Amino acid sequence: IDAKSIYWLGVMLVVTLIGVVSKYSLGEGEMTGINNYYIYKGVFEHLCQNVTLYGPYPDQYMDMNHYGILFGIIIAPFSLLPDFWGLLLWMTGGVLLLYYAISELSIERRYKNLIILLTIPELYLSIAYQQFSIALIGLVILSFVYVERGKNLWATLLIAIGTFVKIYALGALAFFFFTKRKWSFVGYFALWCVVLFALPMFFGSPEYVVGQYADWYEALAAKSQSNMFSMMQNISILGFIRKSTQSANYSDIWIMGSGLLLFLLPYLRLSQYKNYDFRLMFLASVLLFLTLFSSGSESCSYLMAMIGVLLWFAATPYGRTSVAIALMVLCFLSCIAINILPPELYHSYFRTYALKSLPFMAVWLRIIYEMLRCDYGMLKFENNGK
Repeated sequence: IDAKSIYWLGVMLVVTLIGVVSKYSLGEGEMTGINNYYIYKGVFEHLCQNVTLYGPYPDQYMDMNHYGILFGIIIAPFSLLPDFWGLLLWMTGGVLLLYYAISELSIERRYKNLIILLTIPELYLSIAYQQFSIALIGLVILSFVYVERGKNLWATLLIAIGTFVKIYALGALAFFFFTKRKWSFVGYFALWCVVLFALPMFFGSPEYVVGQYADWYEALAAKSQSNMFSMMQNISILGFIRKSTQSANYSDIWIMGSGLLLFLLPYLRLSQYKNYDFRLMFLASVLLFLTLFSSGSESCSYLMAMIGVLLWFAATPYGRTSVAIALMVLCFLSCIAINILPPELYHSYFRTYALKSLPFMAVWLRIIYEMLRCDYGMLKFENNGK
């Protein structure tokens, strides 16, 4: 660990402290300050009480829980602490996991530093809203790292943990095609799914646990429906189309299916699998796809997408062209739009129509184009020789 690594880790930890203090200072016990953290604590408490995890508890918090039953076990050590210290350690743990995941990627140090620098606005927003997505991004990135290193046992564990907490983490299975021991990957993933499915049964009967999984499915379906025209959610390409057309007469599955088809097409380029930058592009594509094609995406969800953009910027075989720089800058500006746009313009148009998703969609389409067209080994060699 060099001095620069310590410096950037320090920056992330300072942002974490500021974010936690700023929200907690709204008033001890006030739901408006750390409401999401109260929801998280409630998952563990309700698991211990063997009551539903997905019902309203207006005397404890606003909104409802939409995390899997396994989340109750993950949050348990933090929920036993006083609120401030539990929240601070919870967010610090997620930030440390994300930092470690980024540091383990095989990209130049300058690009790792750039990722941290340009994601500070989104990181702060995620911390302020106590988002588990910080840790989830770390799980997805680390699963890619472990697949690269042939450590299927750990890669599949991380994917399974993410999936049993937030179902869209299943997207990390995209890295399956790059492992040399595919049956090992399948076996380990099946094993971890069985273990994690059954783990909550230490806190309740099998009937209770199975019932909660069924309730989770129903809660997610209801949440997806309510997100359709939500002002604060569906900040995605799904939301942009939905809110622009103001139509509820079609299913998002058509748009998601089209996006999935584009996502899968680069797998046909078997000859490129040997190039690390091609595989890294799949990680960038996953991070962007999970944000852009989810009706649950919020503004703070774009920490994941911004990291995807910066991974593309680091690995694009065309190099740091004016087009690449312009797209990266547009994505960054969309992340700080609330600070640079007039309030009326931001609230009436930018947020209302999910315009934040557009520059990120442009980058994702660019990634797909490059993956379908480029010879990563040749172009990388040519650019390094210039």
